[in-house]
Amino acid sequence: MFTALLLVTLAAHPAGPIEIGPTGDPQITKGTVISAGSGSLVVKDTSGKQHTYSVDGVTKVTVNGKPGRLEDLQETMPVQVTTDEKGKVLAVSTMDKDKRSGLVFLSGEPTDRSAVQLIYRSR
Repeated sequence: MFTALLLVTLAAHPAGPIEIGPTGDPQITKGTVISAGSGSLVVKDTSGKQHTYSVDGVTKVTVNGKPGRLEDLQETMPVQVTTDEKGKVLAVSTMDKDKRSGLVFLSGEPTDRSAVQLIYRSR
């Protein structure tokens, strides 16, 4: 009964149907840190354009796969910045150059399968 009443109330709202939750897809910018601290992050993207972001206490910061702080980001670190459709920073994470791709390319024929498995598992 309550659910039906809620649906009727929302459908009859003068502003029309109410959308709940995020409306747009997150935007991802990859680049390197120019500066980070005091609630501000400056990143140079892969095309050389500089972006300045406001970062608050709600923003998820991940450094080397572990929870971090804005101040942990150092100049020239490769990062990925995720923003919502309005430009609010949702997350900042470092990108380890050695772990950017989960693919391992081998040349030639492996002579020992255990060596190939070991290489794959170490990634």
